[in-house]
Amino acid sequence: MSIQTELIEKYVLLLMEYIHLIHSSEIIKQLENALAIFHIGFNALVHIYKMTFLATKNVESAGCYTQKGMYCYLEYIEQMNRTNTLHNLDNMDAILFVYDKTLSDLYSPNGGSAASSGTTHQQNMFINILSLNHPHTEEIAWKAILENLAYITKIVLWFDHRSILHIQRIDLTHEYLHKYLLLYLEYPFSHPPQTGEVGVAVANSFKENSTLELLKYISVVQEKIEITYPQYIEMLDLFYKTQKKTMKQKRLPTSSSIREKCMSLSVFLPGRSYSEIASTEFGKSEGWKTNGDFVRWMFV
Repeated sequence: MSIQTELIEKYVLLLMEYIHLIHSSEIIKQLENALAIFHIGFNALVHIYKMTFLATKNVESAGCYTQKGMYCYLEYIEQMNRTNTLHNLDNMDAILFVYDKTLSDLYSPNGGSAASSGTTHQQNMFINILSLNHPHTEEIAWKAILENLAYITKIVLWFDHRSILHIQRIDLTHEYLHKYLLLYLEYPFSHPPQTGEVGVAVANSFKENSTLELLKYISVVQEKIEITYPQYIEMLDLFYKTQKKTMKQKRLPTSSSIREKCMSLSVFLPGRSYSEIASTEFGKSEGWKTNGDFVRWMFV
């Protein structure tokens, strides 16, 4: 198993555990800003996972630090709840608390203490965060995975949909996010480098990777088309199978084609239900007879 695959496998397990902990928290269930609390914690944990792996180059270590971060975050929420200040929850305060509990022993700028360098502990944390956003490394593949974990997760798990239950997002993580992340990993290596500089070739392949562009289709459908959760699952399944097939045939659509079709969806199908899109005037003009035709149209 490659290091990239290990990163994905561990991340999926951690995310499922985090969602389960949020779902099981009696305190969070009673809060009006529960969704914001979920999002803040998720963003913090993704950063912890990214930074600890970049520092240790060890998936298990990154997993352990991230898991610790989950429980520290819940501890923070409980403390805020006891002092009745959760309504004033500050994103940065929450993140700094979790970082302090999990990352303070990993990072120290220039190997010195805060006192000797003339900076505060919080300033040190920010310096480390910024430096890790631009690591000097040849491991382009796993760096790209880490950089896009949050983006892919937020789209597939549809974070903006308030009616999707935590238990359903656990299922989405296990059944679909896992596959979509592996699909993103697979694409760049389906095109052999055309240059002697393998690192540069792989970097360019990731840069031109239309797998991320294709996720815009899902985002537009979420925003513009009325779609139920079972229909969303159906679409994710069709989308994955179609993308997998076109990847094997090495005929993924260009970024410009994806943008044009996203514009068409935004103009001609807003407010229509997923079940009726094939029978719309636009659907008929494109020759759609089923929802499968609609999904396949995205890849033509």
